Amino acid sequence: MGHPNKSAILVHNERTGGNSLHEALEFIYSGKTIRVNSSDDLKDQKSFIVAAILEAPHYVAGHVTLPDFQNALRDIRRKDMVVFSCIREPIERIVSLYNFNLRVPTALGSVYKQTAGRGFSYFYFYMVENYPSMVVNSQCRYLSGAGFVEARIAVEKTFDAVADLSRIDDLLSYVVKLTGGEAASAVPKLNSNAESASNPEVLQRLVGPALRRKMENDNAEDLVLREFLLNDFDGLFKSGNINAD
Repeated sequence: MGHPNKSAILVHNERTGGNSLHEALEFIYSGKTIRVNSSDDLKDQKSFIVAAILEAPHYVAGHVTLPDFQNALRDIRRKDMVVFSCIREPIERIVSLYNFNLRVPTALGSVYKQTAGRGFSYFYFYMVENYPSMVVNSQCRYLSGAGFVEARIAVEKTFDAVADLSRIDDLLSYVVKLTGGEAASAVPKLNSNAESASNPEVLQRLVGPALRRKMENDNAEDLVLREFLLNDFDGLFKSGNINAD
């Protein structure tokens, strides 16, 4: 299997197929992977990450915005990196975050203690008040540090690939091709259990009409971002910056 000759940089919003991408790319990069959990974590690891990438191509995935990555990796030649991201239907993503909080009580710090047993609506309003960056237009923020206009510009001018979750298998194949690596197998299957946020019955049970209107209003720019990606690029933007054909 050919080892990639470029580093893959994933701008990773929570609950957008990260586990599937991690599993596949960590194998492709033979363990040369770095995970970043926050902007503070990126600052702390900056010197290590830059040195690692300069030594050999790595897969770097972070819960940090594109501008944060750009600042931290400015000493790395852009042509030596493939920058990509995956987005998801916003309400479905937040429901997935809620389920994740219940499954892994330590994942979101004190959120589980403050919200467990009180239902989805309480969780959502608690997150809006205390952690709005995770539940209010967070996908635009990850892609640009701002709103839809800036996110659209970033997609078309900066990213090498951005996909809707429904195209995650195609995203992986394209990213691997851009990096010069070789995929050994298909992307792992996404969560499809009965409580998956992708299950319409789960969404209907947790998100009533009034709450849905509130969430759609709060996340209007993320909804427009996904609509733009689906309508203009059939769910998968491919940059012309690197020729993978």
